[in-house]
Amino acid sequence: MALLGPLAVFMIVSAFQLIRCQPNSPCPRIFHYIYNGEEWQGAIEVTSPPMGVTVNLAVVLLVPQKIATENLGSLGLWKNREDTLRRIAHHQAVRYRVKFPPHTPIPRVSSIIYNGHRICTNKPNYIEGLLMTQIRLEHTLYTKLAKERFSAGENHDKITKADPQVILQNRFDDTDNECGKIHDKFTVTNLMMFGNEMQRGSWPWLVALHAYKTTNLSFICGGTLISERIILSAAHCLHNRDDYLYAASDVIAFLGKHNLRKLTEKDVVISEISSIHIHPDFLRNNGGAFDADIAVLVMRDPVEYQKFIQPACLSRSSILPAGRLGVIVGWGRDEHNNILTFEPRRLEIPIVSETECLAAGKIFSIITTPRTFCGGWRDGKRGPCHGDSGSGLLIYEDHRWQLLGIISVAVKHPISGLCDLSQYVVFTDVSKFVQWIEQF
Repeated sequence: MALLGPLAVFMIVSAFQLIRCQPNSPCPRIFHYIYNGEEWQGAIEVTSPPMGVTVNLAVVLLVPQKIATENLGSLGLWKNREDTLRRIAHHQAVRYRVKFPPHTPIPRVSSIIYNGHRICTNKPNYIEGLLMTQIRLEHTLYTKLAKERFSAGENHDKITKADPQVILQNRFDDTDNECGKIHDKFTVTNLMMFGNEMQRGSWPWLVALHAYKTTNLSFICGGTLISERIILSAAHCLHNRDDYLYAASDVIAFLGKHNLRKLTEKDVVISEISSIHIHPDFLRNNGGAFDADIAVLVMRDPVEYQKFIQPACLSRSSILPAGRLGVIVGWGRDEHNNILTFEPRRLEIPIVSETECLAAGKIFSIITTPRTFCGGWRDGKRGPCHGDSGSGLLIYEDHRWQLLGIISVAVKHPISGLCDLSQYVVFTDVSKFVQWIEQF
């Protein structure tokens, strides 16, 4: 037998080390690790969608160390958009490339979400107590305008004029005269712990969401009306105690509702929900925090606006108005320890900067993300509590009420187990999701 030279031995050892350091894929049919001669990358392959469907893919990675660089990697198409659309036209799988952050251990895949559905889930077995960085990468592919160009069997370079299509338009345009305005006959007085009672009709976009639990219909969360068919709420509200998503048929929206105790109120609209859309990035981490805690509920029938039912405007500003007061309204737990208040209560709270929020305690580096913001008085008395989740935080801008945030997470009090109002409350930043919302 011939003896191996030093170079051959080195090559074998190097190859063995590569194989040894390559982590196992939790979903080998969907994701696998590849080495391009210089670095490790990830490859994802998902089934081809119908042409015309918007494709949203998100991958959540875990790195067992703190990442100092701003380069967190990327998720993109394997080649380019045209090649991908040709594959879709021929019903071939869609391929993606995942670039990992440089100079870090190879990340482990936590989950892969394809158009709102988790197609891969994994709980990496890291050593308890080890610092871990969670990375969320997302890619959206729009194929709606490509159907005519990439039909199978046709000249792919040929551009044809698309036929006009009838599209249901949910009016989110802030130039719409109806959004963000309150009927003149209602005045807003100055969810709340130590919140103020308010007149019916003075917050006409507030929605009470109920869900069937076995045979009982129970209040679950608040919501905000933003168009004739669309309600926004928190994603975690639409999951039951077993973390299963409620069926749309089990959720009922009460618009124009004021007193939860009254079975009937004049001009209340009771609407069935035709579909529930949880943001594909929605994720609960080990600290109990949420990212992308937002849900779109589509009503079966469009609602007619009237004095008790009006839409709020969507805030589109990328600049957080730190230092300003926002308004929250809801039916949540009050200072008398009532689980719910039968009539909604209103409270103004200050919005704080990311720097100020993170400086308030280590907990906020865990329960906040780049798509959240903080607010509150931190006086131990005033603020949203259990039952207020899903309701909106609005600011008055350009003579309109604009939806800036959705109540998401509060710090738990170490003794009572209730919301600790000596700490800030975390809100989903709606402006980060406007493009996704407008798909519906």
